[in-house]
Amino acid sequence: MDGNNEGFTGHGSIEAKSLKSNRTFISASLDLQATGTLAKMIKPMLKSNPPKITNEFKEEVTARIHQYHR
Repeated sequence: MDGNNEGFTGHGSIEAKSLKSNRTFISASLDLQATGTLAKMIKPMLKSNPPKITNEFKEEVTARIHQYHR
């Protein structure tokens, strides 16, 4: 993963499991490194808000899954 405008690089994984009643369980794991001139400002944010960042990523994946099933 590469955030061209966000100042980070990293990698991660997504696991999606089909559940009953058209439901999907999604688990996401991200390893992000701050880069560039804003790295000093971004690093504390990554450390203090990992659940928020991970949830935003997971929500985006969820939206894409919904688009795929339509």
